[in-house]
Amino acid sequence: MKGASISTWIQASRPPAIVNLIFPLLLGQALAFEKTGRWNWTIFAALGIYAWFDQLYIVFWNDYADARADRHNREFNIFSGGSRVLPEGRLDPRDLLRAGWIALGLVMAVGIYLTLSFQIVFALPLMAAGLILLWAYSMPPLRLNYRGGGELLQATGCALLLPLLGYDAQASTLTDFPGEALIPFFIYHLISAVATAIPDHAADRRAGKRTLAVRIGIRPAARWNIVLGLLGAAVGFTLLQPAGPWSRALTVWFPPAALGAAAFLSRRLETSPRAVFFYDVLIVAIPIAYAAGFCMSAI
Repeated sequence: MKGASISTWIQASRPPAIVNLIFPLLLGQALAFEKTGRWNWTIFAALGIYAWFDQLYIVFWNDYADARADRHNREFNIFSGGSRVLPEGRLDPRDLLRAGWIALGLVMAVGIYLTLSFQIVFALPLMAAGLILLWAYSMPPLRLNYRGGGELLQATGCALLLPLLGYDAQASTLTDFPGEALIPFFIYHLISAVATAIPDHAADRRAGKRTLAVRIGIRPAARWNIVLGLLGAAVGFTLLQPAGPWSRALTVWFPPAALGAAAFLSRRLETSPRAVFFYDVLIVAIPIAYAAGFCMSAI
């Protein structure tokens, strides 16, 4: 749509969602700093720019791919339902498709810069893998967000690829990467992906999506989330003891506390949009707090 305003493109970019990329990258960089004691601010800035371009690629193509589902979605909130620029008629789907291609090119440009300037061997492969995951998630022919398994792709990208990229960028190697730190983180991102699909349950069902909430129902999906999240918390308690009381509070103690509060709210998810919103807030906060705890431990 020609002449779209800056505010429209800002809305389309969904700025709050960038936390899903920033904190995993910070986690990887914090783990690298804890191992090596080295820190490069230029690399830090380049990864921040990468996160923004990757965010644009993700949200633009997700909105393009989900245009039909979002058009019928009346239960959306800040975590779900897309940016709304297509249902509101503020942009044409082709605008988002073209903008997504531009963002894809910019992501690869950052990867080339990191590879050539800092000899970061896995920068381009990890970034390319992330781009492929989004393609498999949203775009034909796979469209796993519709076929089932989209939540696993989200968790793989956010909780595995991004921390590995952050670590490799600062450490210049993946040797000695503390993989045990990613076990709870993967679980927390998985339950976050399930939770943020709950508000879209009705629209997703009409559109033929096979999210977990659609396949087994809202309350069973919410209960599954709590059980899996507590398993992640138990693994974290067993394997991880970050230095410092605040780091331990965020990494070890906050997740089960948030899950307990979310379990209380889960009884009202089918009848209360307010309960859905606060349930999502609690679940989404868990991987953020976990990553923040490791960042504090590394300082």
